[in-house]
Amino acid sequence: MKRKTQSRKQQSSADQTSQTRFLVRAGAVPTEAPVRSVDSRLLSALTPRRVRSWYRQAEKGNPTAQYNLGVMRTTGYGEGTDYREAFRWFKKSAAQEYAPAQTYLGVLYEQGLGVSRDEKKALSWYRRAAQKNHTEARFNLALMYLHKGGNEASLRHVFQLFLELAEEGLADAQNQVGMLFEAGQGTDSDLEQAAHWYHLSAEQEHPMGLYNLGELYETGSGVTRDPKEALRLYHLSRDAGCDLAEFKLGTLYYSGEGVQQDPEKALYWMCEAVSQEDPRAREFLETTDLASSPRAEDMFARGQEMFERRDFTQTVLWWRRAATLGHATAQLQLAQLLEQGVGSSPDLEEAVHWFQQAADQGAPGADYHLGVLSFLGVGRVQDFSDAKDRLERAVHHGNPHAEVLLGMILEHGLAGEVSPDSAFARYQHAAEAGEPFGQYHLGRTLYHGIGTVADYGAARYWYEQAAEQGNSFGLYNLGRMLKNGQGGGEDNGKAMALFQQAARQGHDYGQYQLAEFYRIEEGPSKDQAEGFFWMKKAALQGNPHAQCRLGEMYLEGAGCLPNSREAVRWLRKAAGQGIPLAQNWLGTLLFTGRGIDKSFDEAAYWFRRGAEQNNSDPDKRESGGDPVDADWLAKVATHGSRQAQTQLGLQLENLNGEGEADFSRAMDWYRQAASAGCDEARYRLGRLYYLGLGTAQDVDTAFNLFSQAAEQGIADAQCCLGQMYLDGAGTEADPQQAFSWYQKAAEQGHPEAQYHLGGLYLTGRGIAPNPKLAERWFHRSADRGYLPAWASLKVVSGV
Repeated sequence: MKRKTQSRKQQSSADQTSQTRFLVRAGAVPTEAPVRSVDSRLLSALTPRRVRSWYRQAEKGNPTAQYNLGVMRTTGYGEGTDYREAFRWFKKSAAQEYAPAQTYLGVLYEQGLGVSRDEKKALSWYRRAAQKNHTEARFNLALMYLHKGGNEASLRHVFQLFLELAEEGLADAQNQVGMLFEAGQGTDSDLEQAAHWYHLSAEQEHPMGLYNLGELYETGSGVTRDPKEALRLYHLSRDAGCDLAEFKLGTLYYSGEGVQQDPEKALYWMCEAVSQEDPRAREFLETTDLASSPRAEDMFARGQEMFERRDFTQTVLWWRRAATLGHATAQLQLAQLLEQGVGSSPDLEEAVHWFQQAADQGAPGADYHLGVLSFLGVGRVQDFSDAKDRLERAVHHGNPHAEVLLGMILEHGLAGEVSPDSAFARYQHAAEAGEPFGQYHLGRTLYHGIGTVADYGAARYWYEQAAEQGNSFGLYNLGRMLKNGQGGGEDNGKAMALFQQAARQGHDYGQYQLAEFYRIEEGPSKDQAEGFFWMKKAALQGNPHAQCRLGEMYLEGAGCLPNSREAVRWLRKAAGQGIPLAQNWLGTLLFTGRGIDKSFDEAAYWFRRGAEQNNSDPDKRESGGDPVDADWLAKVATHGSRQAQTQLGLQLENLNGEGEADFSRAMDWYRQAASAGCDEARYRLGRLYYLGLGTAQDVDTAFNLFSQAAEQGIADAQCCLGQMYLDGAGTEADPQQAFSWYQKAAEQGHPEAQYHLGGLYLTGRGIAPNPKLAERWFHRSADRGYLPAWASLKVVSGV
């Protein structure tokens, strides 16, 4: 329905434009001047003598006189309207390259007035006039391109055409640019920018500019919500000739927003709108009793009607009106829409306000949502104790989703002591209630023996329950157990089918396992090219095992053309994530100079890392495994190995060992490695500047270092840079830049960046809101064990 509303606005805007197209100034006008309105004094002063003079000049070939006669015959002044005659004079003038006449000729061809409708000829004449910088032609040309549609590149070109005209002060173009920003056509959706351009258009009393700006003030989109200002703008819009404003005035007088409730005025404006054949007003009169002031229940019911029609903008308006009158269900459901940015700009603070109002009235579900937001620290200060209390209240109301989050808090000790037994009990309750994430977590705890005795058979059962509901984590883990014959018989065929389902949902380990099946399976299932396809998909998500295997496939030419340089690129990514096989491969390639310049020092470094990794605890992370011998590292670092210098800095930071950290010495080694071009070291150095460790805090230097490392593809740096752009630390706040950098890091498998990217898609910061993409990125982050992403999955799924 929102799309239909936008379409109606665009059609009304087009109608307003088409009306002004014929209101052009008769008489000699400089070609470069905007030709937008009738010079009433000139036309009212038309005399037979002046008209005869134009005819004489026109017959002699004067293009201005020919143009003036054309205008006279389209406007009906003097001798009445005759589009055929107008077409004849415009064509004569246009043939002499008179831009205003070429523009008018385009209008006649476009609208089929006095000549058969021909869009190609209309475009041709608009282009000829636009080449002379004729404002009207440029606008009409852009409008035709917009209506023709096209791919993203063509729409961005159209947006630029309108933007140039808007910056020159053309009110029609300013309104159009606002609409494109609002709809996210040809540019990123940006409601603040939409409001800016509507303001400029409204200052010139443009009817649709006034109306569109009124809608933003009514909904609080891109501006501070102000129903009184919306009412004022709708009145001005109607006075300027926009019929759409009549319906809006009727709803405001009916609801009492921005003005005292007045059923009589509401009825008056609705009747006016019906007389203009506005279907919204007709439906309103047929379903609403305007004889008395509405109750909260009436407001809620109208919002429910709009919700069922998927007109979410109107839903938010009516539920907000009902919520203000104390309707608990409206408060809860309004908060959910505001939380997800459906029907309006996301507003987590207002969502929290309405959740709290609903909770105070005992509305089921309100405490659950408040608990999730406290868990995430979104819209309010992060507080795990408050989250725990609210989730427990939600559990008492029978909410199984709350059981899952409560289990996570207890399992990880986020609100006090770690309690795996209690966590297990919570997961069990949720699983038995049919909650798919509860089933997955119960399977996981049974598999690993967390809070209970390990039981492969029971784990397999609960993974199967989650998988039957399409849960990608359940699908993958059940497939893995079937492949390995854990908890029952081995079944590679079924395992492969489960991995296929998980892979299609974007589960990177499912993609990796599916690729392995295609790569090594004997018989008809073996397909190296298909294996390469899925392996690369998993590698692009940052899966370290897939990155290592993809490097090997590039070396062997398995399912692809051999490419040693690509192999080195992927093996280096996997080696950096601590995969011993990739580290040994990288050492070998550096030693032999295959796909990379020879470097014996760096080869020795990676061989040593690989050996240490093989003897270490596989669960250790960051630099991977046990600390590499410091004396050996110092020797290699002194010889100029950038990797050794960086690794030595890591050890001095004490990320993997015991004892007191030496951040100052770590910074020295990072500086040496960074000066030699090591991007990982630039990131590490920037991190110390950002945190103020080993030096005074310096966010400007941190920003510069993160930027350098991020440009070279370091995911940690890209994530940090995204956060700095979001917070305005070391640079001006720029949500669009934040989105760009989070996206780059997320696509490399960085779990924190994936979580933040999901958050931007959910709230619509830096990008148009997209709950489906938000859910996809939260899934990817959760799959890597990033705890906040699990809770966010509950938000975006709307439970």
